[in-house]
Amino acid sequence: MSSDGGAVYVCIVVDVESIIATAAGEPAANALPAGDAASAKPQLIGSEAQIVVTTTARTVGEKLRGAEPAVLTVIAGAGDCVRIYAISGSNNFEGAALLAGMHPRDGDDVLGGFALVALEQPSVMPADAPLTLADDSSIEEFWFWEAPIVADGTQSCTALLALYGRDDHGQPSFAGLYRWDFSLTVKLTEPSEEPNEGGAS
Repeated sequence: MSSDGGAVYVCIVVDVESIIATAAGEPAANALPAGDAASAKPQLIGSEAQIVVTTTARTVGEKLRGAEPAVLTVIAGAGDCVRIYAISGSNNFEGAALLAGMHPRDGDDVLGGFALVALEQPSVMPADAPLTLADDSSIEEFWFWEAPIVADGTQSCTALLALYGRDDHGQPSFAGLYRWDFSLTVKLTEPSEEPNEGGAS
């Protein structure tokens, strides 16, 4: 759980290898769209190929798999924000997932506009001894799509995902654009403190 009570973290874990294997032999987009990502025509990712985890104590924590349509329920205060990111089941070591865009759709306007943000925190690196940390911690950038929570209600959203495999030399190889559709239900409580910016300036 995050100690940051002003932010709701949503992690989309994608079974990239399974999706690429299923799509083998089908043409994939040659490149990410140069303009508005909303104009792309990504393929829909089904519930069997992803799992979503909310990682903040102020939310109704859910692991969503096999749910159609997916619904995330968030308990938050006005002024809180949602931070969403994606990763593959191998931690992007083999297949990789990149959250290329977030698009609110119909329903109640519970969120303000999404923006891509990079926040900095000292990294956590293991040392030689078990259960200890390295003496030197470098600063690491963490990327999220972030939107302020502005009202309660339910809003439909689309996550635009760029998936990558690996070529024979281990270099990332673009495998296509995909989308995951879900609904976000927000239940407002009292306003909370401003989100921790993680040391970002």
